[in-house]
Amino acid sequence: MKKKTFLVMAIIFIFATGNLFPQQRGIKPVKEVTGQDKTEIENCYYMLLIAVSDYQSDDINDLDGNPIKDAEKLEKVLTEKYCFNKSNVKMLRNPTRRDIIRAFDDMKTKVTKKDNLLIFFAGHGFYEKQNEIGYWLPADVEKKYTDAWLYNSVLVDNINKIKSKHTLLISDACFSGSIFKTRDPFKGEEGKAYKKKYNLMSRKAITSGALKTVPNESVFIKYILKKLNENSNNYISASQLFSAIELPVGNNSENTPQYGVIKNTGDEGGDFIFIKRKNDDEKEKKQDEYQKFYNKGLIHFGNNNFAGAIIEFTNAKNSKNKPKDTDVEEWIKSSKQKLRGDNKPDKTAGTKFTNVKSGCQMVWTGGGQFKMGSNDSEADSDEKPVHTVTVGNFAISQTEITNSQYCKFLNDKGNQTEGGETWLDINDVHCQIEKRNGTFYPKSGNGNYPVIEVTWYGARAYCKWAGGRLPTEAEWEFAAKAGSNYKYSGSNNIDDVAWYDSNSGSGTHEVEQKQANGFGLYDMSGNVWEWCEDVFKSDFYSQSKNSTNPIYAKSGSYRVMRGGAWSNRSKRCRSANRYNLTPSVSNGYIGFRLAETN
Repeated sequence: MKKKTFLVMAIIFIFATGNLFPQQRGIKPVKEVTGQDKTEIENCYYMLLIAVSDYQSDDINDLDGNPIKDAEKLEKVLTEKYCFNKSNVKMLRNPTRRDIIRAFDDMKTKVTKKDNLLIFFAGHGFYEKQNEIGYWLPADVEKKYTDAWLYNSVLVDNINKIKSKHTLLISDACFSGSIFKTRDPFKGEEGKAYKKKYNLMSRKAITSGALKTVPNESVFIKYILKKLNENSNNYISASQLFSAIELPVGNNSENTPQYGVIKNTGDEGGDFIFIKRKNDDEKEKKQDEYQKFYNKGLIHFGNNNFAGAIIEFTNAKNSKNKPKDTDVEEWIKSSKQKLRGDNKPDKTAGTKFTNVKSGCQMVWTGGGQFKMGSNDSEADSDEKPVHTVTVGNFAISQTEITNSQYCKFLNDKGNQTEGGETWLDINDVHCQIEKRNGTFYPKSGNGNYPVIEVTWYGARAYCKWAGGRLPTEAEWEFAAKAGSNYKYSGSNNIDDVAWYDSNSGSGTHEVEQKQANGFGLYDMSGNVWEWCEDVFKSDFYSQSKNSTNPIYAKSGSYRVMRGGAWSNRSKRCRSANRYNLTPSVSNGYIGFRLAETN
């Protein structure tokens, strides 16, 4: 149990000199959100979510996963109901100080003066009353040493470098000093008034309270989510959002929420405008109607007659909901994988699709010829000689298989025994999956972390269940290198792409937190080792020169693993590095990916 040795407050955005966080991109003046205008606006809203629930030091109380859950709920409502695209959202779960600073640095390269940025922080903070200095407390802070504490001045400096049109901080925490110039909840604007507010720059913040400790379960976020979900208007401004939550939050908690201008950051009296997605229900009804036309065509002309199905689909002369030609074209384009005459997906390199059984996001690699192995100074003898290999087109999961995805498999098949060991060592203290009342669940907050404590047999069984297989060693290296000569998968700088012994904090991390490689694959270097199909043979490279789809499948005691893990030095995380273990072994640093050919 962690000790409560000093006042830890949920602090969120900052401080007396005022400023805000970075992340956003290109935006147009607000118009009616329809057609092309809607698409343009969606591309302009960015969101940086920072949530710290679990602290590495025993001196600091954990927050039971609530900040992360709140951040995920906020992301869900804003991407589903408002004009935020998931591709423009950055989520930091239990980040270190370095992670946060790097997120700022990344956003500085993306955000322009036309963009909108929403920043959210939830976690512990500390306020030094004597000097009126506030701090964020990232996951790697220690009570005794302040090197990992984020001073308000550091945050302010980073925020000032983000050049956005509008920045809104939603801070479920206390703040230090007076961050606001004013506190004016502008009420009742609609239509043209929103455009006027939008055209002026703004730097605003909504915080859960002044200098009081924020409760673990947030009333503040509860009412923000409630208002955003229930809003029936096309627009809602930050000031209106605050006005709607001020009274219920004050009545149901010890905190009085605050709203105002961030000092000295260029606010011109504008406001952050949340724009609703329009006509989503209408669009879904249209899509359903189009699908009926297409299905009718398939029945009439036969399942393999794509052309006949489209004829029926486009004619539909007797339907009052007959689609326009432009609508048909748009629907066909968005559904081209389903509508291909051969009923096969588009296999162009980089094309993504979803594995139906598992829900995994898959990416086609295109296949091709590449140089396998390495002459790097750190290369082991089993990585030589470097030789030419060709692999056919295959798809591989965009991330390592997660705990949530593996639970779906276990709930369907059970946790069986193979090779003398169960597929998943659920009794190991490091396992992030538990069984309650006969059902498998990820442990709290671990759903999107890579599954660990899984044997090679358990990995292979999952892939077979999902209609795929484990990647071969050659396929894995082809996917990791992604047509480049980088030392690690996606970069020569390991910290860009991998969790390893110097930055992992001695544990796995949620997938998709580091930079992707050229194929859009995450964590091919670091985080967890990944099982491959092959039997390990140290001198196999001398036998596989100029081969196509090589795999060593003869008898042997060990199976290939690739990619390195959170516990390894950088050497092991290189794309060409090879490793092996017995297939019955499971531990806290081994996972896997799903591969498909058909």
